[in-house]
Amino acid sequence: MLVLRLIHQLLGRDWRVRLRHILRDHNKVDDHIAKLPNLYCNE
Repeated sequence: MLVLRLIHQLLGRDWRVRLRHILRDHNKVDDHIAKLPNLYCNE
């Protein structure tokens, strides 16, 4: 729920925002990057 609250706060600012869902099959580069290990994460 924290993530949803933060998204809601960001969307509530005075910005022009457009959200668009892109299917994974149409965005293979980002899908691959998302699956890579996060080298900057300390967890």
